[in-house]
Amino acid sequence: MTRLRSLSIFITYERYTMETLSSSLNKLSHLESLTIYNDNKFYTPTNDDEEGFVWNFVHLKQLKLEIYMPRLPDAQRFPSHLTTIHLENCCLKEDPMLILEKLLHLKKIRLWSKSFCGRRMDCSRYGFPQLHKLEFRGLEEWEEWIVEEGSMPLLHTLRINDCRKLKEIPDGLRFITNLEDLSVEYMGDEFNLRLSEGSHLTTICLHECHLKEDPMPILEKLLHLKEISLWSKSFCGRRMVCSRGGFPQLQKLEFWGLKEWEEWIIEEGSMPLLHTLEIESCPKLKELPDGLRFITSLEILTCRDMGKGWEKKLSNGGKDYYKVRHIPFVKIDDCVR
Repeated sequence: MTRLRSLSIFITYERYTMETLSSSLNKLSHLESLTIYNDNKFYTPTNDDEEGFVWNFVHLKQLKLEIYMPRLPDAQRFPSHLTTIHLENCCLKEDPMLILEKLLHLKKIRLWSKSFCGRRMDCSRYGFPQLHKLEFRGLEEWEEWIVEEGSMPLLHTLRINDCRKLKEIPDGLRFITNLEDLSVEYMGDEFNLRLSEGSHLTTICLHECHLKEDPMPILEKLLHLKEISLWSKSFCGRRMVCSRGGFPQLQKLEFWGLKEWEEWIIEEGSMPLLHTLEIESCPKLKELPDGLRFITSLEILTCRDMGKGWEKKLSNGGKDYYKVRHIPFVKIDDCVR
């Protein structure tokens, strides 16, 4: 038993304290993966909770905790070779980044529902030297995030989901030249998309961000962008404009479920490398932009659930056929030309 490599515990039938949980696991020194789930009604709070757990797992690399734990232990008392950590329902009172950023081997972090109940997080200079992927989900009280230059230098992927009090993405992300993939979903009505022109993002997905202003003036200045997905309620305005010289590397563009979007302008010289365009369920958009005819690199156009008349307008002989006649593959409402 003491040489067990992987262990999952689901506490459902007996009361425990952090002290008893720690002592019962301390002998399993060979663990490489540990998961603990708990229904908090079985938890017995004590004064020792403020000290967190003390687990000396020399070989532990993956840790998932869904238990009430209002404070993390000091970095020195974390397993020294930890590469992945997932926290949920911990109800941490203090910023966990101050501890986690000192774990030198961490590559992936998930902070999910009620893992942190404070309002501000800070990522310090030189923190998280190996971090590749960072996910936030369902942090209901989180309002502010500061990222200092030199933090998370290897971060590649960032996911922010259902953090409705967070008003903007930190300006410090522009210093992370490895960051390529950004996904932001289910944010509050006051969320502001603020991305620096120096960003190295190649992929961005926005979903239910409730942006009131056209996101294109910001996105088109991200010189490395290759793929954009704007999904349901990501943009709640009526007009978008893609300017001359914008999106120099963009290859794929997706729109889905933008219910208020009415007008799209594409200026000549925008999106010169666009290969694939997909538009679905945008009922108020009456037509494709005239400027689409300038994008000679476009090879695939798909339009679904766009209302009556689209197929007729874009078919050979239709009034908008000139906009798409250079595209090798066009699919309109499941009818292929």
